[in-house]
Amino acid sequence: MATINANHAVDFRMRRHIGRGRGVDGQTIGFTSVMAEHPEKWENKEIRPLLQFGRATRLSLFSELPTARELAPTPEARALVEFAELPFLTSLPYVAPPNLPTDRARALQTAFIKMSRDEGFIADANKRRVELSPSDGDQIMAVLRRSAAMPKKVIERFNAILEARN
Repeated sequence: MATINANHAVDFRMRRHIGRGRGVDGQTIGFTSVMAEHPEKWENKEIRPLLQFGRATRLSLFSELPTARELAPTPEARALVEFAELPFLTSLPYVAPPNLPTDRARALQTAFIKMSRDEGFIADANKRRVELSPSDGDQIMAVLRRSAAMPKKVIERFNAILEARN
């Protein structure tokens, strides 16, 4: 199974089938890692993503793959998916000390977004086969607000699913 997360990554769970209907889960690896370290697996179609996870919209590279949100059959299921996706929407943040003056924090945020849109930076990332999906401070704060406002019922259901797996 493979899923694409918000950082333009695809989590691959490679399965080796043993007999009919049985399988053994393998390694989970991000799409960026596959493209940087094992591009032949992608090029030789040894792996195939099944859905996009941690994204509200489809990546253009995987426009034929539905998002997990699209596959949620009910509003309750969609809320559960959105809650499970929250860590992907805030992964790899850059942070500063808590007492950083607001004007300096805004300057750093602006510089980060400007850098992430720089043609040379993008070209270098493409050359290294690294996907980019930068989020600005406002986007991160919106995710944190949604997380804090998540209904208790959704969190309880999520925890029950995790407990059942352990």
